[in-house]
Amino acid sequence: MIRYHAVLEGLVPEIEEREASVFAGYRWNLWRLLSWRDKAASVAHYRLHNLIALHRNDAAAGEMARRSRRRGA
Repeated sequence: MIRYHAVLEGLVPEIEEREASVFAGYRWNLWRLLSWRDKAASVAHYRLHNLIALHRNDAAAGEMARRSRRRGA
């Protein structure tokens, strides 16, 4: 497992910041010119998008498990 952490408490790890920049459609050199507020909003949007995807996948897996139990019972 690969682990990463922020350099300072409360800062976004660079790898996650780079992923957020790609998600928002920015190249890294342009992303670095954004204000910290714009970056924070984009990282928050990226995190929420991923969280929603995790919940959708969890719900789909739960539904598949329920259906397979019904078929097997």
